[in-house]
Amino acid sequence: KILSILFSTTSETEMESEIQSTKVMELLEPRAGWISSWLPWLRWTPTSAKEVRDAEEALLAAAGLQSEGFYVSAGEVGGQECRIWTRRFGEETPGKVPLVVVHGMGAGLALFVLNLGPLSSKRLVYAIDLPGFGRSSRVNFSSSPDEVESDYVECLEAWRKNVGLDKINMLGHSFGGYLSALYSLKYSRNLNSAILADPWGMAARPEDTDNKSGGQQQPPRRQIPAWVRTVARVLRHFNPLWGLRAAGPWGPWVVTRMRPDIMRKYEDLVGPGSSLVSDYIFHCNGHSPTGETAFHRLMSGFGWANNPVLPRLQDLSSDGE
Repeated sequence: KILSILFSTTSETEMESEIQSTKVMELLEPRAGWISSWLPWLRWTPTSAKEVRDAEEALLAAAGLQSEGFYVSAGEVGGQECRIWTRRFGEETPGKVPLVVVHGMGAGLALFVLNLGPLSSKRLVYAIDLPGFGRSSRVNFSSSPDEVESDYVECLEAWRKNVGLDKINMLGHSFGGYLSALYSLKYSRNLNSAILADPWGMAARPEDTDNKSGGQQQPPRRQIPAWVRTVARVLRHFNPLWGLRAAGPWGPWVVTRMRPDIMRKYEDLVGPGSSLVSDYIFHCNGHSPTGETAFHRLMSGFGWANNPVLPRLQDLSSDGE
């Protein structure tokens, strides 16, 4: 059930070392297509499973974090094997329920690097890459939003079972918060607590209230040029981070230019001008964007959920059933 990538501390013969290295490479996700495998120089977006791994390890090493990394089987999605990349931080503490942290759209577990040290000083912490993101399997999700939600929830539940956890605390950020809320709706009995940090997809998309002012004069709305509306209508059919992949070798620069706010959050750790964070984000998102596509199928317009969570929370039972 758990496929570990172990870093050996014992001496091995050259042949044994080569065999072990081959096994590790076979375990790496995301798996490249045959064209990328045999003709890597044809790749417009310069990334690989090894580079995702190296970028993750470099970012975690900047904080001096020690952890164990392994893959966990999460069953099948769309007839494909799904493996969730997992890192375990800290030690099991009697009486302390483990914490599972779930990242947002376009991210990966290493972006919790500023939090993992303090959190794991109190209890055992598991950080995961969601299916379709980071170092997890790039499974193809259904085109049905309901099935996308169900697949993600069942993957999280299969992960919990195969790790061997009874109760968990779950901390989800952004899209991870949305999925954590969905998990709590179906499997609340397995949760000690669910923490939603700036969760996406909670509230319903606001309706146009122009004709519901009750006769009161409303301030004039800024007119959006027709060409801007046209471009917006076209772009909504693309995945949110398509531009990063289209930029190819300039992808890390695009990350830095588009999201300087994210870069600033990590400056105290990696220093100003460091590429550790932008490289990690680029390599996490430079592969087949199956998770991003799944997220896109859950969207209504830009940034709103087709089926927001808050109206559904009334179905959450207080007795864990």
